[in-house]
Amino acid sequence: MIRYRGMGRVSALPFYAYTAILAAATVPAAAQETVDTYLSTITVTSTRTEGTIKESPRTTHVVTRAELDKRAPESVAEMLRDVPGIEVVDASVAGMKRLRIRGEASRRVTVLVDGQEITDHSSYGTPILIDPDVIERIDVIRGPSSVLYGTKSIGGVINIITKRGGPNPIGAELSGSYFSATEGYHWSTTVHGTLGAFDYRITAAGADHGDRDVAGTEFDPSGKLVGSGFENDSVSAHLGFRFGSRQNHYLQVKADRFNLDANVWTDPDDLGLQPNGSTIDAFKIDLPERDRKKIAVFYDVDDIGEVLKKVHFDAYYQTIDRIFLNDVGVLPNTGAGPFRPGPTDIDVGIRSDDTITNIGTSLQLDLKPAPNHYLIVGAQYLSDELDKALTTNTTTAGFFPARPPALPFPPFPLAVSTTSGFETDLAETQTISAFVQDEWEVGDRVTFTGGLRHYTVLTDLKESNHSALFSGEDHALLGSVGVTAEVTPTNTARLLFSQGYVYPTLLQLFVQTSAGGTTVNPNPDLKAETSDNVEIGWRHEGSALLIDAAGFITWADDYLLAVSCATTTIACAANQDVWENISGAKTFGIELLAELAIPDTALTTYVSGAWTKRRLDYPTFSTYNSNTPEWSGRAGIRKDWVWGDNATAYADLYLRGGSGVKLIESDGTFEEEDPWVTLNLALGTTIGTNEKYRISLNLNNLTNEAYRPLVDELPGAGRSVELTAKIKLN
Repeated sequence: MIRYRGMGRVSALPFYAYTAILAAATVPAAAQETVDTYLSTITVTSTRTEGTIKESPRTTHVVTRAELDKRAPESVAEMLRDVPGIEVVDASVAGMKRLRIRGEASRRVTVLVDGQEITDHSSYGTPILIDPDVIERIDVIRGPSSVLYGTKSIGGVINIITKRGGPNPIGAELSGSYFSATEGYHWSTTVHGTLGAFDYRITAAGADHGDRDVAGTEFDPSGKLVGSGFENDSVSAHLGFRFGSRQNHYLQVKADRFNLDANVWTDPDDLGLQPNGSTIDAFKIDLPERDRKKIAVFYDVDDIGEVLKKVHFDAYYQTIDRIFLNDVGVLPNTGAGPFRPGPTDIDVGIRSDDTITNIGTSLQLDLKPAPNHYLIVGAQYLSDELDKALTTNTTTAGFFPARPPALPFPPFPLAVSTTSGFETDLAETQTISAFVQDEWEVGDRVTFTGGLRHYTVLTDLKESNHSALFSGEDHALLGSVGVTAEVTPTNTARLLFSQGYVYPTLLQLFVQTSAGGTTVNPNPDLKAETSDNVEIGWRHEGSALLIDAAGFITWADDYLLAVSCATTTIACAANQDVWENISGAKTFGIELLAELAIPDTALTTYVSGAWTKRRLDYPTFSTYNSNTPEWSGRAGIRKDWVWGDNATAYADLYLRGGSGVKLIESDGTFEEEDPWVTLNLALGTTIGTNEKYRISLNLNNLTNEAYRPLVDELPGAGRSVELTAKIKLN
C-alpha cells in the first residue's frame, strides 16, 4: 500500500521556533536560591535499587503521582506522551495504546506492573492494561535494559508502580473525568487505609469512549474516526502486612482485573483497489475482549545486617484473554476482465480466541560486601504460555462454468461455496535467568555500575492440529557497564554501555496468523533480535535551572520482519508472508529535559523533546524513512501559585509537535505523514488540607489542527476539552 498526504498544509516551524526560544532561555544563569528539583526524585527501576535520577547511569524518567493528577486518565500511554524519546502507538485501536521508545517497536519494550511483566504475542506489542488511577508513579528507562529487565528490553522499560494503603484507618477517593473528543467519561472510586500493621486499598474504575472527533474530514469523511470507540472496567485490591521486631518485614498481596472492549477504525485509504489488482469492498475488525487478570505476592525484608541488606521475593499468576474478529470482503482480480467466469466476491471471517498465561517469580538479594560496593544478585523465572484457537470461514460467490464456454458471454450459473477451517495451538516459552550488578564507589564523586545476566530460553509447541510439534532452546549472556561522576555539586556526567535482547514471540515461532486479508506464517528457526547501545549524559540541578540531557547511538541486528513467501526459500504459499531475520537498525539522537524558573516570578519555561535519526537496514537497501520523527516534543511556560488558605493553582500553555514521518517497507511501498504542531492549555487547582479537592482542565489542540503523528497512530483529536474532578474523604 502507498499513501501520501501533501507536505504543504501543516508546518512544524512554529514549534521549532518556540522550542529554540525556550531552549535559549534555559542557559545557565546566576546562582539562585537552591531548590529541590526533579533530579532528586527517587527511582527503584534504574538499577533495581533505590536511588535518585541524578545518580542513575541510565536515561531515566519518573512520572510522579502529582504529574499524573494533572492529566486526564484516558490511558497510561497518554500520560507518558511527553517523555522525551517516547511515541504513542495505537495501530487503529484507540482503546489499546502502546509505547515505542527511541523508535523501537512496542514489542521491543518491556512493560512491567510492580516489576512483573505483561506479555503479548501480537506483532504490535504489549498494550498497557491497567487503570491510571491505581498508579503511584511510572518509571521509564530509555535504551536497552535486558541485563536488568528481561527479553524485550531493546527499546527500554516501563515500570508501573501501583498504590498501597492510605495514612488513616479509613479513607476514600472519588474521581470523574469527561472527554469532549469522544463524548466519553472515566470514573473511579477507592477505599484505603492503615489498621495497625495492615494497610489496604480497593479501587473500582471504568471508562466509556465513543468515536473520536478529528479536525476536518481529511482522515474520515464523517469528521469522526468511525469505529474508534472503546470501553473498559477494572477492579484492583492491595493488602499489606508489616511484622518483625523492627517492622522490617513487609508482605503484600495484590490482585487486579481489567476488561477491555475496543472497536477498530479502518483508514479509508486501506480500502478500494489494492496493489495486486483486487478490491477490498468491506473491512471490519473488532476486539470484544482483551482482559487481564492477575494475582501477585511480594515479600521484602529491609535493614537486615551489615552485609546482607535486603531480600526481595515476588511471584505472580496472570492471564490475558483476547477475542479478535476480522471480516474482509474482496473483489478479486481474476485477470479475465468483466463478465468472465470466476469468483466475483470473497468474504472471509476470522475469529481468534487466545489465552496467555504467565507464571513468574523472582528473587533478589542486596549485599554490601565492602564499604564502597553495593552488590545485587538475583534470579528470575517466567512461563509464558499461549493457547490459541483460530476459526476461518470463507464464502465465495461467482459464475463458474461446468465446461469451457462456447459463446463469449454464456449464462453461467451463480455458485456460492463456503469453506471453514479450525486451528488450535498450545505453545510455551520458559525464560530462566540469573543476574548480578555491582555499584562501586570510587572516592566521593565517581560510581561504576556493571552488570551481567545469563538467559536460558526454552520454547515448545506442545499441541497443534495442523503443524508438527517443535521445541527449541537459546542461551545469551548480556552485559552493561556505566560510570556516573559528580563533576561539581550541581553537575553530573555519565557514560553507559548496555545490551538488549528480544526473543521471538510464540506467534512468530509457531502460530500462523490471519488479519486484514494477509496470512503470516511462523518460522521456528528465528534468531533473537539483539542490540548494543552507547550513551552519554549530563544532568544539572541545584538552582532554578534543571537540565537532563542524553546522547545515544544504538546498533540492532537480526530484526524480524514478515516478508513475502515468494521472495524466500521457506516453503509457504506464494501469496502469504513469513517471519524472517532480515534487517537491522542504527539509531542515534539527543534527548533533552530543561526547565528554568524565572526569578521573582512563579513562571517556569521548559522544553522536553528528542532529536532522533533511525536507519533501517533491509537486505537490498537502507533508509532513514523509518516512521521515526526527527524532531518531537513539548515546549511551554507554566505558572504555579497559592491563591488562598490550603489552595494552589497552576496554568500551563504549551506547544506539542513533531516533524513529518515516512515509512518505507522492505518491498519499497511507503506511507507518509505531515509535520504537526498543536497549541494546548492546562489549568488546575487544589483546595483544602492534603489537596482534598482537585480540578484539572485540559484544552487540547486549540487551533483545531488535523494531524497524525505516526503512520501507525490514529489521527489526533480536534479541538477538545478534558475535565477531571477528584475528592478525598478523610
